[in-house]
Amino acid sequence: MKIAILTLPLHTNYGGILQAYALHTTLNGFGHEVKVLQKQRYNTYPLSTRVKHGIHQLINGILKLEMPEYVDVQHLVNKKKNEFKICSQYTQPFIDTYISYQTIQSLYDIKEGEFDAIVVGSDQIWRQLYFTEMWEAPISDAFLKFTRGWDIKRVAYAPSFGLDNISEYPSDVIHDCTEMLKSFDAVSVREYSGVNICSSFFDTKAMVVVDPTMLLSKENYISLINDSQKCNGNLLVYVLDCNERTDWLVYDIANKYHMQPFYVNSKIDNQSASLNDRIQPPVEQWLKGFRDADFVITDSFHACVFSIIFNKPFVVMGNKERGMARFESLLMMFNQQHRLITSTHNIDEAIITQNPNVDLTMFRHNALTFLKSALDT
Repeated sequence: MKIAILTLPLHTNYGGILQAYALHTTLNGFGHEVKVLQKQRYNTYPLSTRVKHGIHQLINGILKLEMPEYVDVQHLVNKKKNEFKICSQYTQPFIDTYISYQTIQSLYDIKEGEFDAIVVGSDQIWRQLYFTEMWEAPISDAFLKFTRGWDIKRVAYAPSFGLDNISEYPSDVIHDCTEMLKSFDAVSVREYSGVNICSSFFDTKAMVVVDPTMLLSKENYISLINDSQKCNGNLLVYVLDCNERTDWLVYDIANKYHMQPFYVNSKIDNQSASLNDRIQPPVEQWLKGFRDADFVITDSFHACVFSIIFNKPFVVMGNKERGMARFESLLMMFNQQHRLITSTHNIDEAIITQNPNVDLTMFRHNALTFLKSALDT
């Protein structure tokens, strides 16, 4: 069967890359031919810019005026493209090596009959803010509106709304999302709150499954690691939104438990940082950090996931802007709620010294059964 995976476009985000890798690897293991749909980056101007350029051309043709603004926009697009190429020089090779993808400008470039099935998931593909910005498409297309009328299998595997509600959704798209979701052959979500959203807002039943990264074993990820260089510490710090609170937490734990902090990400999202400081290290180096760490400090969902996979004690600082429902659901699923903290003071020593010791066998079995059944029916 030819299967397309619709997720958020892959870039320099480790969790986004690895969840796509894991789902792609799993479906390939079932014997399917799999492609991850990938958005073309900085290839053309946004629609608004093209319209503006057309107006400028018309005016220029009539009044013989110059168009300096268009030249500036072109320069900016080229600059962004070059910056991304530099920042992703160590993460893109992993995508090129391990993930078979199909680059498109728009989801409407996909033709009927090109795929037998489309699997939507995972990551925050059903979060309005992220999908519309990254795919430049309405959120209803995350529910496969662009396939309306096609005779294909539609499966949702562990998509996340990111939040515990759909307050970001424009009211005029909910009907389309509901209609399309009812055309799915099987629906699963990543968070318990997603089950309630599907039921309450889209009148659809959904089951909870683990994040795609948990479909693969720790040994699978270890096999990807290059051992040429060992991590220069034992306290892994993977913090997306650094602030005084997170800095103090790192300092406090490092000193109290005699650990050496090390970092596995760059300042990729800090536009004021130098380009050299924004170059993201390789995916394999990120994985190595979890293998070699004695403890993990993070505010990232997927860093929590990989701490559990590698059985490393961790603490997570709640990140409301990036969505709290994800953390709460994940930690509840594996009885690790005590690792989510809102204060850096009086942290229970058990968080530091006790490993998660989560047995993923049953969760993995249920998820694989869901996927196989959804695609075989």
